Amino acid sequence: MYSVEAEKEGFKKQRRTGLQLNIQQQLVADFTLTVGEVGVEIEVTAAAPILQTESGSVGQVVGSQTVNDLLLNGRNYTFLARLVPGATVGQPEGRGLNANGWFTANGTRPAQNNYMLDGIDNNTNDVDFLSGAAYVVKPPIDAIGEFKLQTNSFSAEFGRPGGAVLNATLKSGTNEIHGSAWEFLRNDKLDATDFFLNRAGQKKGAFKQNQFGATAGGPVIKNKTFWFVDYEGTRIIPANRLDAKAARQIDLSNYENAYDLALAYLQTGAIAKSREVISALLDRKDRAELHNLSGDVEEAEGHVQDAVKQYEIAARMDPTEKNLFDLGSHLLLHRGFEPALKVFAFATPRDPQSAKLRVGLGIAHYSLGQYDDAVETLCQAVDLDPKDTKALDFLGKMYDVST
Repeated sequence: MYSVEAEKEGFKKQRRTGLQLNIQQQLVADFTLTVGEVGVEIEVTAAAPILQTESGSVGQVVGSQTVNDLLLNGRNYTFLARLVPGATVGQPEGRGLNANGWFTANGTRPAQNNYMLDGIDNNTNDVDFLSGAAYVVKPPIDAIGEFKLQTNSFSAEFGRPGGAVLNATLKSGTNEIHGSAWEFLRNDKLDATDFFLNRAGQKKGAFKQNQFGATAGGPVIKNKTFWFVDYEGTRIIPANRLDAKAARQIDLSNYENAYDLALAYLQTGAIAKSREVISALLDRKDRAELHNLSGDVEEAEGHVQDAVKQYEIAARMDPTEKNLFDLGSHLLLHRGFEPALKVFAFATPRDPQSAKLRVGLGIAHYSLGQYDDAVETLCQAVDLDPKDTKALDFLGKMYDVST
């Protein structure tokens, strides 16, 4: 809450309190000074206006109390955008997009939304090509002060998005030191057994998930400079975690068994063990699928360049649609736009009926600013597969750029 004072010689001083200023709000405080002594003060308590007359934008502010109190899948604040009138769940896709707050506003395409954080652009250039998220930074919800979703008639300062504008602000410290700590526990001991497992006479698998963190904030110089920090961690032991005793009984002399074990280790987070099995297999058989799997291992550990090298080896050994697409898409994901363009330009003529290769080529053109080539290639992808939502999303972005 804010308070504002107005005073002038020969008039009574007037003070207005209870003024609330939300994100992106234009607040007008009118004063009517009456004749009198300056020492006399009139205090007026402001009431919330019924209509916002200072701006014609259509939207809604979601405050920190709402963000903290409502249940959120994955503790992702962007899910709350779906509570604003005009916003709804985006079209389901195969890359986990709905798990990352994918939404559509007033019938526009989800990829046309504009994400901002403290007024700064927070959009991913690659538009969730692999990661399944349209934003770059996802702050923990305990660090969100508030956010506003504007669905229509927003001002030119937000650029040219065809969809909605989601602008979030981070919390700041105050004149007093405050903090919080939390722990969210999910445990198989607290979960009921699945109906189908019961029917089959099987036991539920082990599952443990701990999501925990803390916040703290306070003053550096009171009334001037503040500090605020937030930490959130997640630890998961999945139900499909490999049993160590069962893994030791697998016959690793059989290639298929060993490959499946390496894949299972990777999927359950046992990265070092997966790498060990893959290395042993590569000593025996140099196969493209092993290099692809090795690339996935390097990717999981954040070794981007090593991952791309493994995908490149796989594509050279066996230039199939899958291997070339994996290489090109990972180059795109890590901003290797020119090499990705070369890969997709090589792969597309080899498989002219592949819509996803043309989508990759179109996105590479788009990432390099070659919009005419991007539109042509993406239209070809739509002709091959009218249901390819990724091609349609990027064509929507082409329209935004052109207008």
